Amino acid sequence: MMKLSRLFKDFAWTSIFVVFGAFLGYGMRILFARNLSPSDYGLFYSVVSFFALFSLFRSLGMTESLVHFIPKYTAVKNWNKLRSLIRFVFSIQLLLSFIFSLLFFIFAKSIAVNFFHIESAASLIRLQAITFFVIGIVEILVSIFRGFQNPIFASLYDPIRLLVVVALSIMFLKLKIFHIDNLFLAWLLSYAVLAVLYFIQLYLKYKKVFLFSIKKEKSVVKDIISYSIPLMLGVGIQIIFARIDELILLFFKGTVQVALYEIAYPASQLMTILVSPFLFILFPLVSKLYFEKNKEGIRNILQMIYNAGLFFAAPLTLLLFFYPEIIIKLLFSSKYLEASMALQVMTIGTFFSMFSNINLNVLSGIGKIATRTKILYAIGIFNVILNLILVPKFGYMGAVFATSSSFFLLWFSSYAAFSKEVPGFKLSKSHLLRILFCSFVFMFLVIFLKKILILNMYFEAALIMFVSFTVYFVLGIFVFKIINIKAVKEMIGEIRK
Repeated sequence: MMKLSRLFKDFAWTSIFVVFGAFLGYGMRILFARNLSPSDYGLFYSVVSFFALFSLFRSLGMTESLVHFIPKYTAVKNWNKLRSLIRFVFSIQLLLSFIFSLLFFIFAKSIAVNFFHIESAASLIRLQAITFFVIGIVEILVSIFRGFQNPIFASLYDPIRLLVVVALSIMFLKLKIFHIDNLFLAWLLSYAVLAVLYFIQLYLKYKKVFLFSIKKEKSVVKDIISYSIPLMLGVGIQIIFARIDELILLFFKGTVQVALYEIAYPASQLMTILVSPFLFILFPLVSKLYFEKNKEGIRNILQMIYNAGLFFAAPLTLLLFFYPEIIIKLLFSSKYLEASMALQVMTIGTFFSMFSNINLNVLSGIGKIATRTKILYAIGIFNVILNLILVPKFGYMGAVFATSSSFFLLWFSSYAAFSKEVPGFKLSKSHLLRILFCSFVFMFLVIFLKKILILNMYFEAALIMFVSFTVYFVLGIFVFKIINIKAVKEMIGEIRK
């Protein structure tokens, strides 16, 4: 049994790396948006989204099987099965990665002309085809570390690769060679660095993985297939959900429209950064309480998570909705101000998306994978149909409306599904009133300080945010006790009891 101190260490460091990775991701987007033309900015994310859509066929859900079966085989010290598992996944995924990468490389020009409608995109597609293969290697290595219960090292995935991209991008700016071809090269190098670092660490820490195995374990293949196929179906719809909007938008309207969408969507995701650590602990805790048949405990945890989510999301939601122009101008520059209304609409959608993730984690934790998959497929189909109807006529605003509507339906349907399994759950009215009061104080401070301060735009914004957020969190945490720190610690401790 892992000690509580170890659990807090893993949770704390993983949360730090996740949040740090998120900030680096925004830093990268800011660099790209400010120094690329809208067309090139949209083209970069269009190519990345296109390849992400095929990532399902690279792994077939097998990388997730590593996370599931490595603890099982290590618990019984069956090193032969463990090595067979890793070698089988490596063999299949590398073969599939190579085949798809080769096809993309060969047909790059046809894809560029017929789908992207930009012949010059062929060179970018070829670079990304190589990256596609390298990502396949990195995904396996990360899954192995997760399977060996090493979440800290596994969570370095985003910070390392994004740090490489940001560092190279800054160097390109200094050398005045900041253009889209070099950015795809930086993208490739970031994954190559990850592959080398993870492989070295794997060899040093888990040498048993590399030992020669004589006996082939057919049962391992059966385990992987039985686990991976159902999982692949669920993961597949999530990938489609995340990427299909941009690809439909690209096909009908071009890269500039994708750029505007890629401003509104990531900006709206700012509200999710502070909530992500709570999602990190939700799934394992709900699973534990469910197997103990402790539905009251699940209700209490959900109450706490929903309160925390509302509390942390409220001020950012208000800022994004009422001041989209300022947010876009501060982060991405004034050339993208056209996306202000899209950010407002997407902010509402992302708000529901955040709580949808809570609901879906609960469904997974109580073993309702089939229910979760059905909901995702139904909403995914709805999202595709609505995009096909709205995008040809309304462009990026149609995509934003389709995505936001889908997020609302996803929240509603997932909430209804888990409510049947956890009867009696409801939000506390007293907590809602306290959050509303703190939000009112927050907005009053933002408006008041904005009127009386006459400073440099960036310094003024930083000062206003610091004062407003400080007052908001002091009121919410220390005065109104919206977030019970002691209860949160007890909740984390329950995971390993």
